[in-house]
Amino acid sequence: MTQDTDSTRSRLGPRMWLTPSILVTIVMGVLAAMYLGGMVNSSDDIDDFPIAIVNADTGGTTSSGQHIDVG
Repeated sequence: MTQDTDSTRSRLGPRMWLTPSILVTIVMGVLAAMYLGGMVNSSDDIDDFPIAIVNADTGGTTSSGQHIDVG
């Protein structure tokens, strides 16, 4: 009975830690590739990004009624 338990343990031993390790390595590799794919040459894609500058600064009024530009 002891030999069966030991042989089963030795057969399942590497599978218990090797398979999840390989799967995690593959998943992390795919995620890293996706991240780096988005970062490489990102300035080439910024030409199509719409940007607007709005200057709506109106300044302020002091308690004496004088207009000053702040901000």
